[in-house]
Amino acid sequence: MRSIPLDLLPPSTRRFVASVLERKRVIVAFVLAVTVIAAAVSLTLPSWYRAQATVLPPAEGNDAFGIMSGLIQSAALNKVGMTTTSTASDIYAEILQSRTLREDLVRTFRLDTLYKRKGMERNLAELSQHVRIKIGPTGLLAVQVEDRDPRRAADMANRLVDE
Repeated sequence: MRSIPLDLLPPSTRRFVASVLERKRVIVAFVLAVTVIAAAVSLTLPSWYRAQATVLPPAEGNDAFGIMSGLIQSAALNKVGMTTTSTASDIYAEILQSRTLREDLVRTFRLDTLYKRKGMERNLAELSQHVRIKIGPTGLLAVQVEDRDPRRAADMANRLVDE
């Protein structure tokens, strides 16, 4: 590989290359120090595990009651100027995000002692940072739970789906 003579470079580029070459030891030492610090920090941080459960909500019912209740709800909302396009996936996602289910998780898995928070509100706030409910384009619900214990993360995700 041939190097380009500095004389062929524009003056501003020549000054930049010259200043980098003058400080190459400092630059290399800085990059190595940052690399070592980043490696040390990443090795000392605790591991987090993510468990995911996927749910396929039941299809919209074909029974007469389901169709009639949907029409009544839609008509009532249209009269007050509101329309709804909620699907079964949307309803299940709202249920999975309900306070009742979240409180059950806090009590069942004793998350108050794990998170070291006082009061249900603070524990629920901490839990909400570790639980995600996503609806995919096909209507599948993905329940993701992060925890430091892989078994507890899986158990929490399964508990949400079971409920």
